[in-house]
Amino acid sequence: MDSIYSIIGYSASILVAVSLFMNSAFKLRLINLAGALAFSVYGIMIEAYPVSVLNILIVFADIYFLSHYIFKKEYFSIVEISHDSQYLEYFIKFFGADIAKLYPEFTYRTDKKTKVLLLVRDLVPAGIVFYEEKPEGLFFIHLDYVVPRYRDMKIGRFLYRDSLGFFRNRGCREIRTPLYGKNHLRYLKKMGFRRIENDGDVFIKTI
Repeated sequence: MDSIYSIIGYSASILVAVSLFMNSAFKLRLINLAGALAFSVYGIMIEAYPVSVLNILIVFADIYFLSHYIFKKEYFSIVEISHDSQYLEYFIKFFGADIAKLYPEFTYRTDKKTKVLLLVRDLVPAGIVFYEEKPEGLFFIHLDYVVPRYRDMKIGRFLYRDSLGFFRNRGCREIRTPLYGKNHLRYLKKMGFRRIENDGDVFIKTI
């Protein structure tokens, strides 16, 4: 039995520690909830009831914030900004290291061919998109970046599912984007992109 207690206790500690490394508030709360539940069970099993009481309170707090997060009405919008906007330059500099990590082949350009979309969530800048309009209704995405605190797929669903009319109104028939690693692959699949058969590093979504 002692080994079972130890496994539960260590598992709870690991879950709580992992939750603190999450950029997403939703993931932090979700993993922290699992850790608090494990600690509650652990406290009861070893008769450390203050530990159980504290972690039961944390469980309720996590559930409260998770339910608020899930059912809260949020407002999203797309704002077109100039390629030479000072705010855009500041945004790229501020998140430059993170962008370089996620999109190592991306190069910040300010030519007129590049279109820029600022993705806004409850009036807070949450992401940025660089794209180029090609012939025959092709839009090529050079950068689709979301700031760390908002990486919960909601921005992606808003852009690639709820806002298809935005692209259609601009003559877009299909969107293409290069692949940037395994995390990007999962994201693209969830957003309805499919791999081009003759080019495995490019994905496409028909509008």
